[in-house]
Amino acid sequence: MSDGVLFTDDQGTIVFVNPEFASFLGEAPEDLLGRSWLDVVLPSQRPIAEAADRRRPQGLSDRYDLVFERRDGGRRTALVGGSPRYDEITGKFIGTMGIVTDITERKKAEGRIHKLLEEKELILQETHHRMKNHMNTMGSILSLHAQTVEDPKAVRALEDARSRMESMAVLYEMLYRHEAPQALSLGRYLPELIRSVVAPFPLGHAIRVETAIDEVMLSPKALSALGLVVNELVSNAMKYAFAGRSRGVLRVTAKHRDGRVRLAVEDDGPGLPSTVDLDRPSGFGLRLVTLLANQLGGTLAVRSGEGACISLDFPVS
Repeated sequence: MSDGVLFTDDQGTIVFVNPEFASFLGEAPEDLLGRSWLDVVLPSQRPIAEAADRRRPQGLSDRYDLVFERRDGGRRTALVGGSPRYDEITGKFIGTMGIVTDITERKKAEGRIHKLLEEKELILQETHHRMKNHMNTMGSILSLHAQTVEDPKAVRALEDARSRMESMAVLYEMLYRHEAPQALSLGRYLPELIRSVVAPFPLGHAIRVETAIDEVMLSPKALSALGLVVNELVSNAMKYAFAGRSRGVLRVTAKHRDGRVRLAVEDDGPGLPSTVDLDRPSGFGLRLVTLLANQLGGTLAVRSGEGACISLDFPVS
């Protein structure tokens, strides 16, 4: 359908319409002449039209959406472009020219898309919520199991598994609360994760935890891998760096520069054993860290001496 056209005088009375505008309203062209153009606008939308009318004598043109009321009671949405009209001889303002484009179907399609997106968002949030609850349940089962076994290695393995589950549960909790779960802030995720890892340890209350995390947005997939890396490194520091001590310092930093993030976990303990080799890790925890670092496309580095520092440098896509 071609655009509708109408002319009004300086009082808003219709003085001309083309057949397309009349058809848009389900009216005969001659029945529209002499009427206020506001008569064919949905009453709740008239303040929009009246505000546009007040701009015309000032020489202003604009475009806006407006809902019209047809003769049969139906409603149609249009994009209205209004411009002032002037007398060719005197240059005096004499009314408005309106170009009316029917966008009813487009608006309906946009409404359907918006509804589908809302439904998808609700489904995603419900999925994240259920996953978080499942992980909390599995974590509780692992903790209970650890209390029923006597082998120290088995207890440690079960507690490590519970801790890894907790790191993912923290992420799913954030996904559930966040309005745009396609990307989340590293600066919001890591401090909360670190607190959840440190708290269960006997010395958790006595360790001073320092964090300096840049606000960089990462995908849930990247955050999941990074969270497991931080979980392993912080857990190892809590187990070994502060053994036999009543206090200590744990520092976690993440700096974003030139499209890369450098994550570092440091402690003020005795340093790493000389047998630690990230190229050939012996324990499951470090093997997992190495695997996740490769998954992120990053590189690991170790510094040991007065304390230990393990860093991960990876690109931000």
